[in-house]
Amino acid sequence: MDLPREDLVAYALGGLPAEETPRIAAAIASDPALAGELKQIERHLRLHERTPRIAPTPELWDGIRSRLDETGAPRSLLRRFRLPLAAAALVALAFVWPQQGATARAATLFGEVLERPDGVFAATGVARVRTAGGVTMTLDAGTDFRLESETRLALGAGRVFLEVPPEASGFTVVAGDLVAVTTGTAFLVESGKPTFVWTESGHVRCSWRGRERLTGPGEAFFASDSPPPPLPPSPRAWFTRPAIEAETPDAQTVRVTLRNGMPDPIEVAPSRSGEPVFFARYLGHDFPLVPDDFRPVTLAPGASRTFDLRLPRPIPDGEALVVSYARGGVRAEARR
Repeated sequence: MDLPREDLVAYALGGLPAEETPRIAAAIASDPALAGELKQIERHLRLHERTPRIAPTPELWDGIRSRLDETGAPRSLLRRFRLPLAAAALVALAFVWPQQGATARAATLFGEVLERPDGVFAATGVARVRTAGGVTMTLDAGTDFRLESETRLALGAGRVFLEVPPEASGFTVVAGDLVAVTTGTAFLVESGKPTFVWTESGHVRCSWRGRERLTGPGEAFFASDSPPPPLPPSPRAWFTRPAIEAETPDAQTVRVTLRNGMPDPIEVAPSRSGEPVFFARYLGHDFPLVPDDFRPVTLAPGASRTFDLRLPRPIPDGEALVVSYARGGVRAEARR
């Protein structure tokens, strides 16, 4: 028996009139294809319950209504169940309008991720996103991606750190010719020169141009025949580094500001071994710089701390000075 899909959506929502419910229930019970379609609808509606509520604008509702009109939905059904159908239409785009894609089922938790006209999503700064399947992704600035399905991510450019729960085992990341399949883990993928996978915990099965390897904690797989470049201490370290800014208020002072633009708190502290953590390079030399009062401090997301550092030699006018924060591997330039 053929049933309009909107009838199945209304049935799944429990919004059919009482006199119509037995007929629809009997049709579903007698037709395995309808029963399978109902399960798919219910699955998408469960995903909807895990995403932020969306209130359709009048313009969006007009578009939804016009598309429902094309399917021949009864006017009485539209009038009675306008809001349930609108909500179902918004979350069930994958089976009502497949061309809309799966990326709409990802929620931004931190930062800003913008959708381009071609359906690709791009992070304007460090951002964190969670998919409907429970995968958490931390994106570096300028990273773009497309969620081709709930279990498959196409990484265009940039860097993403993924935290995949065991129930999402099998989640796949594609970056050019590189394919990485997880078993429920935390790992980093960078699309660039070279493209690589770096596993923090669990295991990731990586393949590239006929080469295949199962990586474990601390192991990296490079999609390249060239020697691998040096890496930070851990995959997560890329997303726990502060940004650094520098200025020179006078010839023998450099003012350094460390700012946390990451989604998690970070610690700024002196080296336990007593080694300097700030360095200034100018006049052809590297000079260690030690703040007068450098005590450990935890920077919340968006917070910053400023240090005035005394330089051992005055900076000549026009001289460029590069300040680095050794623990974070970041640097900034100032000019006198």
